[in-house]
Amino acid sequence: MNNRFITLFAAAAAAVSMFFFSCTKPDNGTPDDNDNKKPERISIPENEIWYTTTDSEELAFRHSSQYKENPITSHTYVDGKGVITFQEALTSIPEDGFVNCNKLKTIILPPRVKSLGRQAFSGCNYLTSIQLSDDLESIGEAALNSFSRMDSLFIPAKVSHIASNAFEHTNNLKYIAVDKDNKYFDTREDCNALIETATNTLLRGSSDSVIPSTVTALGDYAFSMAAFKTLDIPDNITSIGTGAFKHCLLLEEINLPEGLAEIRDEAFYGCSKLLEIKVPEKVSRIGRSAFSSCRLLKEISLPESVAEIGEAAFHSCQELTEIALSDKITVIPDYIFSYCYNLCKVEISKNITTIGTNAFSYCEKLSEITLPESVTRIEDGAFRSTAIKTITIPSKVRELSYQVFQNCNSLESIILSEGLEFINSECIGSTRLAEITIPATIQEISYRAFVGCPELKSVYIKAITPPKHPNNYLFGSANDLENRKIYVPRQSLEAYRTSESWKAYASIIEGYDF
Repeated sequence: MNNRFITLFAAAAAAVSMFFFSCTKPDNGTPDDNDNKKPERISIPENEIWYTTTDSEELAFRHSSQYKENPITSHTYVDGKGVITFQEALTSIPEDGFVNCNKLKTIILPPRVKSLGRQAFSGCNYLTSIQLSDDLESIGEAALNSFSRMDSLFIPAKVSHIASNAFEHTNNLKYIAVDKDNKYFDTREDCNALIETATNTLLRGSSDSVIPSTVTALGDYAFSMAAFKTLDIPDNITSIGTGAFKHCLLLEEINLPEGLAEIRDEAFYGCSKLLEIKVPEKVSRIGRSAFSSCRLLKEISLPESVAEIGEAAFHSCQELTEIALSDKITVIPDYIFSYCYNLCKVEISKNITTIGTNAFSYCEKLSEITLPESVTRIEDGAFRSTAIKTITIPSKVRELSYQVFQNCNSLESIILSEGLEFINSECIGSTRLAEITIPATIQEISYRAFVGCPELKSVYIKAITPPKHPNNYLFGSANDLENRKIYVPRQSLEAYRTSESWKAYASIIEGYDF
């Protein structure tokens, strides 16, 4: 590389620093001045990309098919500065173009680049500055994702499309600005946030953002990983997008607006310092993993308006002690309260029909729960490793699923109602359960159904016709029959003793008058 280029690049590098310094929020000036602050631009050839790295070595990046269509003619790195030269003018950065180039520090894109493809710069964790092209029109999904060191962002005038999660995990952003001539996006009222003008949706904020009163929605991942403790949300906000506050690790307090109708998927996922939250009266849905891993969340108030709660909504809320579900809720979804170690009181809606997989698994302090007669299904592991002492299974339940009460070592009594037809494998495991009565409607008892029940000495089976059973392993072991008794209808004693399913237990089967 000749001296002229080295001198030119050195000047450009200095200009890059000035460019990003100029994006930092001024100490003085009117709101308009701040909103419309445009950094100094650096002119480079249309077929080149200029960059620097953290280790002052040539950048290794993925050569996509689009690069092959416009081949690289040279790639050099001299005196800590790199240049990639293409055969023709570069008009886009393709999907995964610079993905996970974690040694990339600064980059200047050529003037004719109109689009950043999906994950174009995703995972460039050490990138501190990027000069976007004045011709840029589109920023794709996760294109500028996971920038943990870039503190400022300037959106050029022609940008008309920004994907919902384009800036997810850009947790160090301090200042956001938009060109004053952009017709699609703005940073009104010196808010220090990116807003979609037509919809009044805040797309990306920072730890220093102030939400303007004219904003009506927070977009997907709008504040993900932002470093604030509290945030005022105006009452006119009616929608909070997916992952809007995901991994806001410092967030302790937030007041949700009264007009809010829905809390979407992962909205507060991983807000590990959030202590309490009141869900507004108009909210009808709480999305999947909405409050998952909010480890310090002790209190949450759910209004009667909530009719749907998504999978794992409160998963790993380790300090949550009690919760009441509205009568509008009919399904308790998978993993909703799993690993809520301190949950000890749950008020279940009288209209619940389904309790999902692992819904209450590892709620180690949950000692009692009442299931309404409306329940028809209890899925795998629903109450695994809880402290439940006694429970009655409603009459509409036809199947006890896999491991539904496994490792429930406080369980002393389980009442199985008439109507039950199938007991799945490893269904019940309790060191305290001494006896169990199986209703006359039972048709099949699966392999190792009562494994982990060493004190289960008396099993009463009311079924006249011997139910199906894989011979020998009711208690988990073919030889684990000592001091156990299986009681069956007296008129069916011989049928049980001689059946293929039950003849291995013939020595411990006795007749009983039910």
